[in-house]
Amino acid sequence: MIDKTKVKKFFSRHAHEYDKHSSLQQRMGDKLLAKINSNLKNPKRILDIGSGTGFISKKLHNKFPNSEIICCDIAHGMSVEAKFKLGNLNNITFVTADAEILPFGDETFDLVISNATFQWMNELSFVFKEIMGVLMPGGSFYFSTFGTNTLFELRNSFVRASEELNPTVVPHIQRFKSLGFILGIMDDKQFHRFGVDLDVEKEHYADVRTLIKTLQSIGAQNASMNAPKGLRRRDVINRMIEIYNTEYKSGIGIVATYEIVNGFAQK
Repeated sequence: MIDKTKVKKFFSRHAHEYDKHSSLQQRMGDKLLAKINSNLKNPKRILDIGSGTGFISKKLHNKFPNSEIICCDIAHGMSVEAKFKLGNLNNITFVTADAEILPFGDETFDLVISNATFQWMNELSFVFKEIMGVLMPGGSFYFSTFGTNTLFELRNSFVRASEELNPTVVPHIQRFKSLGFILGIMDDKQFHRFGVDLDVEKEHYADVRTLIKTLQSIGAQNASMNAPKGLRRRDVINRMIEIYNTEYKSGIGIVATYEIVNGFAQK
């Protein structure tokens, strides 16, 4: 289970520096925006779920200047940062809310978009049900999220280090949803039509500590409610780094894999 209190705290704390360390998420957002059908003319109302600092919403405003845009994020610090950056733009409203319990009426939005957010949800089926509810008939839904193989190098190294140093304790770490799992939920929610595809990005970092610091700087820390208290013990981290450097070192440092699930659906 994801501890939503931790998610809110982590992302609010790092909202001021998020943009400096989120180049991958920004590239994901640009690809997502490029997928929006050119025939989608001037949607009346748009919902940006997990809007963060407003990167997607700003570009949506440029594309659809007459549309009303709702920036929705679970972390209030992110909403504050987005309002600081975009508050001078017309037709943009900022809401702090959980995507699993959206505070909007049925059939409210023509377009719902969400970038790099759903990995922080406990019940993705609840989220898709909520989105299905707030979409107008014929409305469109675009999203990206991280898939199963994201950061597998870090996960494998941590599990091995934990098993070596404390074999009686099963390490608990956050898991990402598979493409098949996401497809199953979309089918269950009976969207009129839907589809998904996969991208794989390889990011290079100077070393493992730089990778960890980058993840921390965008608020992406282990928010599992089952995380053991010894998760950050220095000996486990040091051993994890040794394993990572041995198994996944590249010519310019270390490599980290991000599997990206891109999806589209129509009500």
